[in-house]
Amino acid sequence: MHWTFCASLIIIGSTCTLVLLFTGLPQFEENDRFSVGIFQPPSTSCQAELAYLTTEQTRRCLQLRLNRTGRPLKIVIAGDSRMRQLYFSLLYQATGLDEDWTTNHSVPDPGPAPTNPNRGLAAQRENQKIIPKHNDRSKILPEIGLEAKFHWLVALTDGKLRSIVKDATSSSTDLLLVSHGLWSIWTCIKQKKSDSDCLKQYQKDLKGHIPAITALPTSTSFIWVPQNAILEPLIRRKFTDPIGKLKDRNIVAYNNAAKNVLSTTRSIFWGSHYEASRVFRDTYDGLHLGRRTKEFDAQVLFDYVCAKQGDSFRN
Repeated sequence: MHWTFCASLIIIGSTCTLVLLFTGLPQFEENDRFSVGIFQPPSTSCQAELAYLTTEQTRRCLQLRLNRTGRPLKIVIAGDSRMRQLYFSLLYQATGLDEDWTTNHSVPDPGPAPTNPNRGLAAQRENQKIIPKHNDRSKILPEIGLEAKFHWLVALTDGKLRSIVKDATSSSTDLLLVSHGLWSIWTCIKQKKSDSDCLKQYQKDLKGHIPAITALPTSTSFIWVPQNAILEPLIRRKFTDPIGKLKDRNIVAYNNAAKNVLSTTRSIFWGSHYEASRVFRDTYDGLHLGRRTKEFDAQVLFDYVCAKQGDSFRN
């Protein structure tokens, strides 16, 4: 099974590999479990193929990479609950274990950290290693050479993103994926400010991180993940204000603003993330990622990583 894309390409050694710069409008046809998609960016006419990877092939790819480099693949993801979903999706692709309670309802929702925790309950949660949903989390899988971290990030001005980028520089992070925007929109709605004023502030706040992003080593791929498409009618049914007042036009405006701000850096703007969520339309509440969108994202990322290993991992 394959997805076929027209996309921007980069050269790694003698290999053309798919880069996460899909910018065109996708067209999908239903085909078995997933979909076949064609992306046609206006500035290119190249074609590339994104192959579906099984969990076994993904693990083999990571093991080959570990043998070749002598170090694990380090992925750091920062953002809100949708980025936490992406973190879980990557782990699911590599392990076959789905820990995302938003789409796998056999996994209990851990809930937020209690503000006034009962000591007995807090001790019980600690003994069971229950991580509150809005906390950072990480997973180390030495047997396949994968280290993944998720940072809960909902602000651009509290110093956390600066710390994450700085740590990525010193820890030899391979992929740093960052997303932000929705919480700025929520704050704007709650404070009843004008959309234009809030968007200008968002751009200003993001520009403050350009020096740190620019200083990242070339061995670290900085990937900006735009906000996924939302389904307004479903959101209005599922949520009250301010979430219920979200509009997709705001999502698009903030995505475009981030793309413009980051255009001066060598960052990768992951345009197909938004497009896939818009086309699949499989969100269960109008806001979060559906299963097919999550799996698509994981496939794109691992195809990006595994293209550097050649085709031997598929055998």
